[in-house]
Amino acid sequence: MKGYIHLMGICGVGMASIAGMLKEKGFHVTGSDSNPYPPASVELEKMGITVMNGYRPDNLRGRPDLVIVGNVITRNNPEAQELLASGIPYMSMPDALREFFLKDKYPVVVAGTHGKSTTTALLAWILENNGFSPSMFLGGVSIDFGKGWRLGEGEIFVIEGDEYDTAFFDKTPKFIHYNAGSLLLTSLEFDHGDIYKNIDDLKKAFFLLVQGIRDSGIIGYSSDYPLLEEVISGAKCRVYSFGIDDSSYWRGEKKGLVGNCLEFAIFREGVKWGEFIWEKWGVHNIQNAVAAISMAAELGAKPEPTARALRSFRGVKRRQELRGVFSGIEIIEDFAHHPTSVKVTLQGLREKYRSRRIWAIFEPRSNTSRRRFFQDLFPFSFEFADEIIISEIYNPDAIKPEERLDVDQLVEDLRRRGKRGRKCNNVNEIVKIIVDNAHPGDVIVVMSNGSFGGLIEKLMEALSKDAGS
Repeated sequence: MKGYIHLMGICGVGMASIAGMLKEKGFHVTGSDSNPYPPASVELEKMGITVMNGYRPDNLRGRPDLVIVGNVITRNNPEAQELLASGIPYMSMPDALREFFLKDKYPVVVAGTHGKSTTTALLAWILENNGFSPSMFLGGVSIDFGKGWRLGEGEIFVIEGDEYDTAFFDKTPKFIHYNAGSLLLTSLEFDHGDIYKNIDDLKKAFFLLVQGIRDSGIIGYSSDYPLLEEVISGAKCRVYSFGIDDSSYWRGEKKGLVGNCLEFAIFREGVKWGEFIWEKWGVHNIQNAVAAISMAAELGAKPEPTARALRSFRGVKRRQELRGVFSGIEIIEDFAHHPTSVKVTLQGLREKYRSRRIWAIFEPRSNTSRRRFFQDLFPFSFEFADEIIISEIYNPDAIKPEERLDVDQLVEDLRRRGKRGRKCNNVNEIVKIIVDNAHPGDVIVVMSNGSFGGLIEKLMEALSKDAGS
């Protein structure tokens, strides 16, 4: 046994991953969280990691050798107050990742507003299929690797890099701490309005990230997001572009359909590098694929094993994940919470399901989506859905009334655009509406970056009973 490490905020996806990694390295690991929920809580239980429900001074009674503090923890948290008074050593999650896992590896960081998790998981899977045996750290659960991390034998460590701040005692962005050797920038739009004042403020974080890449590194950036052109201007290393734009150094081109799969080709400087088939739909997934394939190729991956990886890639939990089919009604779970993510997710599903009726069930839960930042953008995000249900914002009392997203106004704006929108105040009301109105052939897409009050599980249970009645 190497020592005892306690994690505060352990059910955050990144925190749950590092807990598993530390457990795998032989540490005794415990954690605490205010509201343990799947998939993190389930994965932690499987690993035999004790999760204490609620933050209390008593959680530190066992005197851990180190406490890792998640960025959800505030300075006035009672457990944090005990930690500060106790003299127990502590550090942030990004610093722990660097200290325990990155020192002897070559970190490849995947950053951006959208597509980080899928691109990170796909890049790691491509490198695995090319024989690199990479390590991986993911803000989600890879279905292919069966967890949110992997400790491989190879030199490369693929990391999902988050621009959110690090901890209550360190307000620098998380991704700065990883000392990236190479960097993949998937996208850049305004987000995290509780942290960044505006897009220029957010760009400063990405400027800082880019400038920290070592001279011998590589930066790939999406030419489909113009703001990234500005961000990479300070790079000291080699830079290349990728995307679906004709001017991209690495370019993806949709070819057609093969059964229920997309067929597309990848070109490098106009020369075909390979042809690929995979089950993901939508232009955003082609962008994710080009991002991952381009960096893998720059690191030495070959076309044939890369094509095999694409064909076998199953993705990340809660990213267009099919949770079940009940009497012909499909339930899909997605993490989308930014207006662009909502739109491209629904657009991709519309391409796949064409004439079938799509229900979009959306919970404004992230710190940005609960606020008015995107009040005028959200009505345009649901154009590819037929039935739209918006829940009340999560934990509204935590946000000043004048700063909150106005869900009633959003629903009214949807109706003005000719969409069938409605607001629901609780999960049980949503379940009843769907049970009473959904029909075989319908597709239900549940979008939230949290547990959504257990809506998915309640829907599956209710529709199963309905099917058996």
